[in-house]
Amino acid sequence: GVITFQIGIHGIPLDLKAEAYGSLQFGALKDYMYHRMNDRENYYYNRVFLGCIRANDFLTALPQYDGKNLAAYGGSQGGALALITTGLDPRVTACVANHPALSDMAGYKAGRAGGYPHFFRTEGMDTPEKLKTMAYYDVVNFARLIKVPTYITWGYNDDVCPPTTSYAVYNTLDCPKEALITPINEHWTSNDTEYGQLQWILKHLK
Repeated sequence: GVITFQIGIHGIPLDLKAEAYGSLQFGALKDYMYHRMNDRENYYYNRVFLGCIRANDFLTALPQYDGKNLAAYGGSQGGALALITTGLDPRVTACVANHPALSDMAGYKAGRAGGYPHFFRTEGMDTPEKLKTMAYYDVVNFARLIKVPTYITWGYNDDVCPPTTSYAVYNTLDCPKEALITPINEHWTSNDTEYGQLQWILKHLK
């Protein structure tokens, strides 16, 4: 009884043969998160964030849309984009994010684990321009804007999106919020967790 819409962020068709995506990973999309990091206004994720809002424009224009409910849901990079979209778009009424990436990205500068994509593992990232870009696109900034119910999960054994980075986001949220912390989890969620999240979304429909 709900509309679902899943998007790819790169503007590449989602119906290509599997081998095509493998070649893109080592070609046009290789290290895409580093593209134009010296230019905050033209960084790769600028277009991605705006594309998420355009996806909502499409959803809310559908005749089946009820005009009231719009949830953002994702994990890892998708979890980051769910939170960012919720912070930017007042049409979103609920948000679920699993182990969000792009969170506390410059944490390494303060002596703690930073979030994916772990820029400081690459030489030459510690420059004023790149730090400015990281700060601008960090999920924590958008979490401050969220006012609707939000549910975040993360695991203590996650070395892709370390738990400290999810705590940074969760502690910043000033909205009705819930957390599911799974001490054994690495960078994954169980079927039970994902089913519970879908139930949570349905519970928050108006």
